[in-house]
Amino acid sequence: MKHRFSVWILLCLLLLNGCSENWDEFGMEYTGGHAQNGGDLAQLRRISQDGVETITLSFAYSEPLPQYRIGFTEAPHRMVVSLGGASASAFTGSSILNDAFLLAGEENTVYVHIGPASGVEVTERGSDVIIRLKKKDGGRAAYYRYAQGEPAADLTPTLCDDGKHIGYLSRPYADEADASAAATAGEYIITLQPGQLPEYIQSEEEAHMAEVMSALGGLNTNAFAVGRRFLCSWQDGDTVLMVEEGSSKLLLSTKGTERQLKVEPDFALGITAAQSTQKGDGLLLLTGGGELSTLYRYDLKNDSLKNLSALGMGQNVLCTAVGESAVYAYGGGGIYSCDEAGNVVKLTQTTVDLPSLGYCQGSVYFCDLDGGEEYTFYRLKEDGTRMSLGFADGFTLGKTGQAALLRRRMLKETLPCLTVLDVNTGSETTLVEKGIVKETVWTQDGSTLYYTLTDADENSILYRYVAATGGIEKLGGIGKGSIAPMGDGLCISQTIGGKTVLYRYHSK
Repeated sequence: MKHRFSVWILLCLLLLNGCSENWDEFGMEYTGGHAQNGGDLAQLRRISQDGVETITLSFAYSEPLPQYRIGFTEAPHRMVVSLGGASASAFTGSSILNDAFLLAGEENTVYVHIGPASGVEVTERGSDVIIRLKKKDGGRAAYYRYAQGEPAADLTPTLCDDGKHIGYLSRPYADEADASAAATAGEYIITLQPGQLPEYIQSEEEAHMAEVMSALGGLNTNAFAVGRRFLCSWQDGDTVLMVEEGSSKLLLSTKGTERQLKVEPDFALGITAAQSTQKGDGLLLLTGGGELSTLYRYDLKNDSLKNLSALGMGQNVLCTAVGESAVYAYGGGGIYSCDEAGNVVKLTQTTVDLPSLGYCQGSVYFCDLDGGEEYTFYRLKEDGTRMSLGFADGFTLGKTGQAALLRRRMLKETLPCLTVLDVNTGSETTLVEKGIVKETVWTQDGSTLYYTLTDADENSILYRYVAATGGIEKLGGIGKGSIAPMGDGLCISQTIGGKTVLYRYHSK
């Protein structure tokens, strides 16, 4: 009896050992799961032991598992998991988590970096899908075509070794000559070991920009676009409207994912200013210049363009402001309001030659000579009545009613050149007594004012004023760069080597 029992144990061990070595050929594709809308992918775990790597995909709930497809690539070695009706909620952007990442616009596909393997096994267990890879030693280096920017050829998006940048990689070639013969402009020929990823190499322009921006603190500043002209941003600075230099495409970028808006290149090239509507579902686009300036509204839901100037604002709109239920514009010798139904009302007659409008809590703000010799800062109510708030020949209005007043061409030279006026209380704070203030920008929430002073070499020095504390901080030089509001920080535009490079500066 004891002998029979020992034989039975031996047979079981042999069967188990046989099952564990029953590897599928590496590279084949697997499909599984049942539900179109099963639980989202919540976690990815991996462990390596005794030459076998185990990757476990855990879903939010077990029954039924969502549909999935698992494939493998060799340039470089990656596992690609495509989910049907589920999302990879554990991963965001192109950040690494256990060497797994998403590509922009592919929220249902997870890419996992793996090394060379000779066999694979995929099983389901409750809420988990378990992938076992039999590691493969050795392997020779291969030649690839590689592009850091958007390639001309059809290459595979690949996360670089720095863990931040996406590059584009070809299939491997037998030798360097074949790879060189197939290369196009803007591509490199690189050599990679099995499982290795390409290294991201800064261009001369990027290296120069990093040096210029280092004065602001490298951790707070990152480049987000090259060859783009910045127009405006909204939704905490994550959505950006830009014009592509060269092609003049109008691009809407949300967290790095771009889509082209349906306007002609000549129209996009002529845009001089842009704003988001109050609800964020549309854009105000100001085109042309001088007596031909025209205001349009672009509807982001149906990609339609509407001429607001033709509704009665005239063909000379020079500046705009966005209110809760209406759009305000200066043009045709007056300030007008236009509601969502397209009804236009002329609020006041004025001939402002330093056009700038602001809106806060039911009132419109502007500067006007008003028949005199000195510019005056006014508040205009919906009923058309106006109130003088002091001298200023330019201003920038924050969301909470803080107005940065510029005095650059005033006859009253004794007044400070930059102050902040609280339009609710009338209190005024002096920021700069004398100097040349180039630009002023309030953050989206109105809590912080950024401004630049010009030095003797006409370079811009960036400062920050915090309204709650009254504190002023010198942040550093930005060269010949210009600033624009972007969430809680700034978009800083620099021109290097004939291209515009856009940086985002975070206040924290």
